[in-house]
Amino acid sequence: MHTHSTYATSFALASRSLGCSYEVLVRADMTDGVPLARYGPRGSEESVSNIAAALQGAKSTKAVLLENHGVLAFGADPAAAARANLIVEEASQMAVFAEVLGGAKLIPSELLKATVGRRDDFARAGVKRAEQAK
Repeated sequence: MHTHSTYATSFALASRSLGCSYEVLVRADMTDGVPLARYGPRGSEESVSNIAAALQGAKSTKAVLLENHGVLAFGADPAAAARANLIVEEASQMAVFAEVLGGAKLIPSELLKATVGRRDDFARAGVKRAEQAK
């Protein structure tokens, strides 16, 4: 899915990748954050090569910021790509707001692994009703 969503595209226009400072990125399997692909004219071999290079350095992501252009998000199906795009936009918005307070702080690598573990624990536990929890 390709968009020009406001906050994520702002990162692309500023030539900045989006680090993993927002827990929702971790829960969405984007522990490498969202890399920046250097600019290349739309659809050119240079553009495609730059996207491939950006993704090669970020194995755990579902999106790439296209410098001076927008966002490319992907998933197993269109709904998953749309969810990835929304998460990237939300994380970008939070990061922009955090700049006013001194900037977003990256989640330390050892805590990224712990957060993924907790996400998986919650998924295995499934949904429980309040009556069942008593």
